[in-house]
Amino acid sequence: RDRGLNYGAWVDGPEVEPRRYQESTAKAQYGSGWTTVSSSTASGGKTRYAKKAGAWVQFSFTGRAVAVVSPKSAGRGSVKVYVDGTYIKTVSTYRSSALSKVLVYAKSWSGSASHTIKLVVVGTAGHPRFDVDAFLVLK
Repeated sequence: RDRGLNYGAWVDGPEVEPRRYQESTAKAQYGSGWTTVSSSTASGGKTRYAKKAGAWVQFSFTGRAVAVVSPKSAGRGSVKVYVDGTYIKTVSTYRSSALSKVLVYAKSWSGSASHTIKLVVVGTAGHPRFDVDAFLVLK
C-alpha cells in the first residue's frame, strides 16, 4: 500500500546496510579520560571506555540515520546523548548480565545531511563505565 492508499503487488525494497565506524575512527573525537581495551566480543576487537563524569566523545558524520553500539553489563552506567548540539536523552548501559554489541541509541532523519552526536559520561556511582564499540551510519 502506498501513501495514497493504493494496493499493488508485493515488491522488495533495496537492501539497507549501515556503514560501521569502529571506536578508533578519525570521525570520532574524544575528550580526556578514555582508555582503549581489547575485547573478543567487540565488533572490531576493541572498545574505548571512560568512567569519569563529563568524559565525552563526539562523532561527526553525513547520513540519514545513526546508531551507537556499546556493551551492557552490571559495571556499566549511563551517557547523556546530544545530537547537533541539543540534549536528547540519557541512555543506560547497565544490565545485570553482560551482553555485547547492543544498539543503545539510534536516531534517523528524512534525508541525508551532516550531523554530530556527542556522548557525555554520567559517572553513575557503583557503575560509572561507558564503552564505545562502534557507530553505525545509514547514508
